[in-house]
Amino acid sequence: MKRFISLGALTAIVAVLIGGAVRAADLTVAHYGSLLQGAPYAIAMEKGFFKEAKLPIDGISAGKGGGDTVRAVLASEIKFGEAGVGAVLAARSKGVDVVIVSAAVSGETDMYWLVKNDSPIKSINDLKGKRVGYTNPNSGSDMLGRMVWKRAGIAPDSFTLIATGGLREGITMLGQGAIDAMPVIEPIATRLSSQFRPAFAFGDYVPSMTQTVGFAQRGWLEKNGDLVRGIIAARRKAVEAIYADPKAAAAIIAKTHALEPAIAETVTAKFAKVRYWSLGDFDRAGLDANIEGLELINAAEGRGVDWNQLIDQGYLPADLKKQL
Repeated sequence: MKRFISLGALTAIVAVLIGGAVRAADLTVAHYGSLLQGAPYAIAMEKGFFKEAKLPIDGISAGKGGGDTVRAVLASEIKFGEAGVGAVLAARSKGVDVVIVSAAVSGETDMYWLVKNDSPIKSINDLKGKRVGYTNPNSGSDMLGRMVWKRAGIAPDSFTLIATGGLREGITMLGQGAIDAMPVIEPIATRLSSQFRPAFAFGDYVPSMTQTVGFAQRGWLEKNGDLVRGIIAARRKAVEAIYADPKAAAAIIAKTHALEPAIAETVTAKFAKVRYWSLGDFDRAGLDANIEGLELINAAEGRGVDWNQLIDQGYLPADLKKQL
């Protein structure tokens, strides 16, 4: 019998004994590099917060959003990532065993209904008889629009809703005068400020909405709890860094998100002021706003949601845990 064992074999045995070591890999975050929802990960990478915590994270991969992001997370080495609440609920309703462990963005202050700079539309009340765009039926812009019309007490049939087929197409139609208003998110809204201005914002009517959350595949999570706790802690540190010095954070975000420095600085300062990014803790009103929206578009995933069954706060630091 051989008295010695190779280092590689020993590592493999240890990995089995502790439930499986996670190799260094990318985290998957919805719309990373384009929208600012996942910007704290850019700060964490640049400042070395993951490296300091000895977490096996090589970089951040951009999820395309919706179910595509959920599938990408579940197919990756690190089965934790960030996606929209609706996407996680949809996966859960289809029998995918995912669990939400942290909040990511808890303010929907990044959507505005833009109009031409010379438009007579000054507020939501000026939409009567106008043409209002949205991307596609049952899309996010459709859902959020319905929430605004409901809360503002505006009858949707008092104006004409037009599906544009996409955000880019909607912006083109707005510029050509084919529609009079179009919902646009940041940082795109600020980037278009030379042509368009906001008439009103989603946040004017729905001040709190949890947009994105950290989630994981349950079986993997049970074996890699410390890794997830470390990721949540590093991200929290990054959010705190943004709030402490938005200008320095904007310089990083400008590089990782290919933004003009002035636009990155403007939007980051705006988001820091309203505490757009959660430290990881949940807001019940923000969570419930998703159910309101999903019900308005008759989405099956919005029915019978029990947050206490879907959310596990055991991976949050003690000071961030709340009664839901």
